[in-house]
Amino acid sequence: MANAADAEAKSPLSPMATFDSLTVSDIPAAHKDGIPRPSSQPAGLHRLNDLGRLNTRVRAQSAVARNCVAASSA
Repeated sequence: MANAADAEAKSPLSPMATFDSLTVSDIPAAHKDGIPRPSSQPAGLHRLNDLGRLNTRVRAQSAVARNCVAASSA
């Protein structure tokens, strides 16, 4: 029992690491590398947020371009 307590004290329990290991626990070893881990998902959400900001900028620029074309043709 002392060994288990020592091991637990040295490596704190990480919920994300546990969740990652559960995600691939029933997957064959040859395919485990291809499965995305839950811990990598927040990074993907951050990139999605960047895409949303880019979309907002593109819409604003296209509105300006339409107004310039309309003004020059009038």
